[in-house]
Amino acid sequence: MGYTHYWKHDEVIKADWRKAIEEVDKVLRRHHGVLQFEYDNDAKPEANDSSIRFNGIDEDGHETFWVSPEATGFSFCKTARKPYDLAVCEVLIILSCLCGFDVSSDGDFDDEWAEATKNVKEHHGFEFTSENLR
Repeated sequence: MGYTHYWKHDEVIKADWRKAIEEVDKVLRRHHGVLQFEYDNDAKPEANDSSIRFNGIDEDGHETFWVSPEATGFSFCKTARKPYDLAVCEVLIILSCLCGFDVSSDGDFDDEWAEATKNVKEHHGFEFTSENLR
């Protein structure tokens, strides 16, 4: 399937989505040089009441990361370890901490997730451990 991150949540997100959007917006701003709406659409990444959506730029994009508070169940995003992968991991950590997402990955916690966990702890104050990555 390729290098992929997976997530699942079973209930429509209500109360914590607004706080998650505030935190995700910080991630998107911090990674502004590698993110846009779609790999071939240079509009700004989206983080609002209806969804979070972004990709890498041009050849540094792969699959679009998209999540909505209304979309329940299992989903995934293949990033192929391209530069926007770090933002995907950081957003998934925030969604795990604030909205109860179950997150798993083809990446190793001590390798591919190390920088993301460090960044989220430093910039957002959320702790994400290897036990959180299923």
